[in-house]
Amino acid sequence: MTGFSSSYCGSSKLWDPVETLEIINPDPGYQRITCVGYAPSQGRRCRIAINQYNRQTITNTLNEISYLHPSDPNVVSRLRGVAGAALCVRFHQGQASDILSQWRSKLPKVQRTDSEQRPRSSRSQARNQTSKDLQERLRKLRELMDQLEENLEAQKSDCCTDEESDEEIIYEDFQRAKAKDRLERDGLEKERRDQKARKRRDAEQAADEEQSNQRAQARATEAKARKEQESTERERINAERIKREAREAEEAAKKERIRRQRAQERAEQEARERELKEEKERIDKERQEQEAKRKRDAANSASNERIRQRARERAEKAAREKREKEEREQAEWKQAWTRYQDQWVLFKTSPSQHGVLRDVIPWPVKTGLFREVNASAVKAFLENALPAGTLRVKLLRKECQKWHPDVICRWPRAGELTDVERLMLDMICRVVTDQLNSSSGRSSEFL
Repeated sequence: MTGFSSSYCGSSKLWDPVETLEIINPDPGYQRITCVGYAPSQGRRCRIAINQYNRQTITNTLNEISYLHPSDPNVVSRLRGVAGAALCVRFHQGQASDILSQWRSKLPKVQRTDSEQRPRSSRSQARNQTSKDLQERLRKLRELMDQLEENLEAQKSDCCTDEESDEEIIYEDFQRAKAKDRLERDGLEKERRDQKARKRRDAEQAADEEQSNQRAQARATEAKARKEQESTERERINAERIKREAREAEEAAKKERIRRQRAQERAEQEARERELKEEKERIDKERQEQEAKRKRDAANSASNERIRQRARERAEKAAREKREKEEREQAEWKQAWTRYQDQWVLFKTSPSQHGVLRDVIPWPVKTGLFREVNASAVKAFLENALPAGTLRVKLLRKECQKWHPDVICRWPRAGELTDVERLMLDMICRVVTDQLNSSSGRSSEFL
């Protein structure tokens, strides 16, 4: 992982923790943040959703560490803090240490994605650092040559009586060291020439970019001035048009006021005459209506009592029919629950009974038939067949255990289950879990 320092934290993201650590579930239909634990009974990643608070915590943490180098110790520390939040509470909290180890193993694979977009200042700093390193190496080589020469002189003075072959060996070592030094000097010289050429190219490129920026700025300034001039001309034309329209509107309003005033005077005169006529007609009409009302009240007083009596009878009949219908439905749900429990007892005591497996399984619907199984039917069965109160929560916990995938895979005839039946079983498990969460006062996103 080159191109980073251990404490680097820039203004742009250095890597994508969500993609690198595979936080999003890749399974079809589950492309979102789910439990990252492994379900051994299903041979795949767990698909239980994480609650909203934990999802927000995971997202914020991963966004923060995306600005840190993957080898930064703070990255592992922050990942350790969200490993538990990324696992479902019911089944996989014990896998937190394994998940952290998996994440840590994926960190060394991260490479910097913006190496080609580093600022020119970073390249200059790298070249300066390379030049300093070469100078330091040259200094060390010179010190080594001086030390070799001193050792050779000392050996010549102290070992004059040694054999001639030893002197030849020392001389050859000295010659090899000198040759190596020449090669190092040639390499350093070539590196300095290349560095000068790069600096010259960078300077030319910077000059070209500066000229391009200046030309673009000049064009932008010219376009801005032209737009401002056009805007000023449009504002002037609009101002003249507004003034002209205001004068025309004022004249039209004056004429309209005169016309309305005359029309109002005529309307007031006609209204006074009409009021006198209407008042006379109203008095005559009221007199006639009062007389007709007295006759109607006398004729309808007897029929009103009969109407009220019939209305009371219809209301009592509707209430009685509604009560009887509710009692029948309650009895049917109670009977369905009893039959469902008896079928489970038979299914557990005789797991190897003959027949098609889908016809033997005690399905949690009112009819108990596989063709009636769907999410709404299972939800209606759990809401109406189970008793209310604390006993309902206990029964829902037992139902969760019955329909859990790990329990189903241990059925003697689990190998006969088709893909459709497995989908139905997974759907029943989710509906039962949602009902348990609702009865316990928890959000369904908690699991």
